[in-house]
Amino acid sequence: VDLDSDIEILQAGIADQQKIPPPIQQQQQQIQQEQISPQPIQQQPIQQQPIQPQPMIQQQQISPHVSNLVQTKHTMDEAELYTPKQRVGMRDLQRIVLDNKRDLRRVRKALDKEGALQMINDHNVGVKHEKSRWHGHFDDVNGDNIPDYIIHDGGSAATDPDFNKCTGDPVIVNGWTTKKSDYPVRRYYYDSVPEDQRKENPLTEWKRNKNIWGIQYMTMDDTKDPSEIGLVKSWNQDGGFNDAEHKNWKLDGWNVKRYTVEEPPKPANPYYRFCNLFMKYFVERASQNLIAQNAIPTAKIEVDPITQKQSLKWPDKATAVAQVNGLLYADCILREVLRTYEQEANTNIGINLTKYDDYDVVIAIKKFLNSPIGKKIKNKKRFKELSQIKVTQIGKDVIEAYGNWSIDKRNALRHKLLDRAELYFAMVYSKSVDEAVARYKAAREVEQQREQDGDNIEG
Repeated sequence: VDLDSDIEILQAGIADQQKIPPPIQQQQQQIQQEQISPQPIQQQPIQQQPIQPQPMIQQQQISPHVSNLVQTKHTMDEAELYTPKQRVGMRDLQRIVLDNKRDLRRVRKALDKEGALQMINDHNVGVKHEKSRWHGHFDDVNGDNIPDYIIHDGGSAATDPDFNKCTGDPVIVNGWTTKKSDYPVRRYYYDSVPEDQRKENPLTEWKRNKNIWGIQYMTMDDTKDPSEIGLVKSWNQDGGFNDAEHKNWKLDGWNVKRYTVEEPPKPANPYYRFCNLFMKYFVERASQNLIAQNAIPTAKIEVDPITQKQSLKWPDKATAVAQVNGLLYADCILREVLRTYEQEANTNIGINLTKYDDYDVVIAIKKFLNSPIGKKIKNKKRFKELSQIKVTQIGKDVIEAYGNWSIDKRNALRHKLLDRAELYFAMVYSKSVDEAVARYKAAREVEQQREQDGDNIEG
């Protein structure tokens, strides 16, 4: 049966009937009646009516069977003509993100040949095993005549000119690599922090604090023993991934080590103890001093719309404080730890660590510990032990000054650590060391003049 032909004939017949005017239809019906009826039929007058176009026949006048066939035919034609948009690579992305539990990461330095070679050389310093060494391949790999920049690890044929014959695995491909994903932590953030609070508590800050377990550490308000400051005071055993909403999550393979807690949690690391439990008092005071003395060019006065109280602040405070903390930690802690390490390991790292009050030395320390050799030293167990010891020694000095604040707040705060914090704040807001020193000296002169005039500077 030719379904298309039957449908077309049926529709054509219906259309022809619609074209016949009603008076002609009545005459045809009377002629047919006379031919089949034995009795004569009285002629009925025919009322002439204006010919009007008739509306198309409604679909229900067609049998349901034929209507369904027409609809099926139309749907089949649309399905055959529709071609979905191809999502090239998305299945591969799904496998990387969900199955391999990796995040994509852009490494722009690897797009430049010089930068890629520097990354390779920095990685290979001190690497003994050939399979762990990196190599670079800068020729076309996929046949499009465009050079491909690929960094891969070692193997027996790691340096073969044909990349496809290299036995090592790619590390960076045309500026892209992957890293272990911390998606459960990001998912936890969006589940627990309401949208209207995310501006004040952004994901980066929330992740940096890593305190989803509500860990409380011992502070100077809890003890005067510097070795106890940083020990765990309390923590929420039902918090973090142990709460009702997240306890069934399977975290194997995800990068959540920093956000999971053993029982009991470990004490605060040396950097956290130094910056958040000891030096935060000096850093906050230093920023207040420099603002009050107009030594920071970006300082501004803000007025609280409710209390109308004036406060001295400056933009991007969190960034400035983080930079100052890093400089202070390198100067006060890492310098002394490296000096002890040189003596114990009978080595020389190539920095004059005994040259104090030198900004260049502090920067050199930070750069060294970010180098491949420095990172290996920093990860040693002995290095971490020495760091905790040095922080405790500094903490003893801080506690002594902190205890005197109630007696004479201003004079007690005029401390060598405060001086150094003020200098590093001036560094952060200056283009050169000379400019920073000038700002610092100017601030000190203003403060000394106020002290002579009896003006008590409150933060």
